[in-house]
Amino acid sequence: MKRTKFGIICMAILIVTAFGDGFSVTPSIWKENTQQEFEKGSPEQVCITSEGEITLAPALEEVADVDALYVWALAQDREGNLYAGTGNEGKIFKIDAKGKSALLFDSPEVGIHSLALDRKGNLYAGSSPDGIVYRITPQGQASVFCHTGERYIWALCFDSDGALYAATGDQGNILKISSEGTSEEFFNSTDDHMMCLLADEEFLYAGSAGSGLIYRISGEGAGRVLYDAPEKEIHALAFGAHGTLYAGAMSGSPHASNPSGKKASAPPRKDAPIPSPVRGSALYQINGDAVREIWRSEQPLLLSLLVRPSGSGERILVGTGRKGMIYAVDPDGAWSTLTQLKEAQPLSMLSGKEGIFIGAGDVVVVHRLTPAYSEECAFTSQVHDAAIISRWGAISVRAEIPKDTAIRLATRSGNTEKPDDTWSDWKETSEEKVQSPPARFLQYRATLTTSEETATPILQEVGLAGLQTNLKPEISSVTVSAFAAPPIEFGNSGEEEMDAPPLREAAKHRLPQTTKRSLKRVRWRAQDPNEDRLIYTLYFRGVEEKAWKLLKEDLKPSLYFWDTEACPDGQYLLKVTASDRLGNPDSDALSAQRTSKPFIVDNTSPTVSDLTVSEIEGAKLRIRGIAKDATSPLKRAEYAIDSGDWVVLFPEDGIFDSKQEPFSTTTSELERGEHTLVVRVTDTSDNVGSGKQVVEVGGE
Repeated sequence: MKRTKFGIICMAILIVTAFGDGFSVTPSIWKENTQQEFEKGSPEQVCITSEGEITLAPALEEVADVDALYVWALAQDREGNLYAGTGNEGKIFKIDAKGKSALLFDSPEVGIHSLALDRKGNLYAGSSPDGIVYRITPQGQASVFCHTGERYIWALCFDSDGALYAATGDQGNILKISSEGTSEEFFNSTDDHMMCLLADEEFLYAGSAGSGLIYRISGEGAGRVLYDAPEKEIHALAFGAHGTLYAGAMSGSPHASNPSGKKASAPPRKDAPIPSPVRGSALYQINGDAVREIWRSEQPLLLSLLVRPSGSGERILVGTGRKGMIYAVDPDGAWSTLTQLKEAQPLSMLSGKEGIFIGAGDVVVVHRLTPAYSEECAFTSQVHDAAIISRWGAISVRAEIPKDTAIRLATRSGNTEKPDDTWSDWKETSEEKVQSPPARFLQYRATLTTSEETATPILQEVGLAGLQTNLKPEISSVTVSAFAAPPIEFGNSGEEEMDAPPLREAAKHRLPQTTKRSLKRVRWRAQDPNEDRLIYTLYFRGVEEKAWKLLKEDLKPSLYFWDTEACPDGQYLLKVTASDRLGNPDSDALSAQRTSKPFIVDNTSPTVSDLTVSEIEGAKLRIRGIAKDATSPLKRAEYAIDSGDWVVLFPEDGIFDSKQEPFSTTTSELERGEHTLVVRVTDTSDNVGSGKQVVEVGGE
């Protein structure tokens, strides 16, 4: 077996050497190699496995056209004739081995939902809405076999002794019908509808709608619930090897109404169950008393079930709607998409002599799934969004390609999210390179072919590389603020604690623990549309100056701590330049810049001038003075006597909001003797200045 691989590293090299100016040198690699990724695409008669592989699907053929909307049931006699029970006109069609279809019986009913053949070749048909069982002889003579008194005959089966049983609604009965056509209640469930029915040598097995129960019923009519499913309907049952039972459960309702036609639709089912909160459908495996879920789908409708031998084991075929997908599930839970009926629902499946027959809804065709692989199938990927117009380079494939099989790749591109007429045509790849023009969106199509009906290629991974058009970096903000690391606190152990966010930030950037008022924290937010790494340069200037001065270059973090101690006091601007030159040639590198709002550098302390202290009546002091700062507004003033507590001092106008503030206040009564008075003022840059006076209270 041939295995073809094309490395991602080689793909990147091709990208770099193939593209010219205006494109980033860092390629983006888009790979698909999982079932979840492949299922987002559009399969055309290919199988997608749960292991993330794509193969050819079995060939799907049209067997015959039938004049009906829905093929509810299928049966095949010993001669290979196929019978189809249909709706919404209650017809039964006979299809011979050559695919010729003919009307066998036109009942007065709306739907034929079940078919069964006895040992003599008589065909029995269960109908609705009158609950009649018809018998058609091998010679084609039809007659009413049994008036059941029920409304729906959902399933018919014969036991090992040849007795006929019917699963019915809307009373939830299983009826036993004698060879003379008389019926009796064999088992009654708590639900309104018994939807499916099977028999082995000892028991009947049935599934209900309403509570989603799976029953095992003895020959005496004693029933036992094997499993209570979270879904509300057990729609299909099938036997596997070694006594295994498979049950298909679903949360939706498959029963169609009659939009038009010569016959009226059946009335709604009595006391229809409230829809289950459980979504989707599931396949359960039952061995004795052991029940396990082996497969689940988001599709709410599980419509049909069939077990087929596969190698030394078996596979369970599961027909779902509304996309018409048929899955193949292994007993261990591994699965694949087997085929898809376009614009149809696989309502019934039958394992016949010439393959698997599929009765569909919404179309007038009976299909056959053959053992041979299709000669050619295609898989179209989901649309890949490169976010920016990109040039496409290498394409890689990991696959197993046996003799007489092949995989062809093609791509198309465009600038709309959904492909339309503005997209490029499909172009096959050449020498492992994409031939589609630059665009934002891209799709690939893998075409699998074989000339040997038993061999298929296996596609395991597709990788695509692209270079985005290089776009300028973007700087959204630049802020400059004062910074002083808080003092390190000590816990009960006496060890330093680094829990405070500012301390963690300081540690991350290896900053000195400092309280210098001259330190400024410069932050900026920048991003690159191409996700290139950015490098930064900082400049500054006074607001009255014209030339920018270099502050720091080749910065990689978007944070810088600037010691302004060497800068004269005044108003400044800071500019950040971001460049993507780390990921692009110098000739293609782009940059962006952004300037901060004006900010103040003030490293000079305010002053206290004209400070006077005079004693007034009652051993109190009158304090007067002027607080001044050359650059920043003042924000606080305090006084203390003899190193006592600081007392807030207000300006004469009641608010600190300017660079010069006169102040005056009167102290409380003091003891006689000498006292030292200190007035401390602080500006908005947290610079502190003070004035001092020594006074004598109560002296001569």
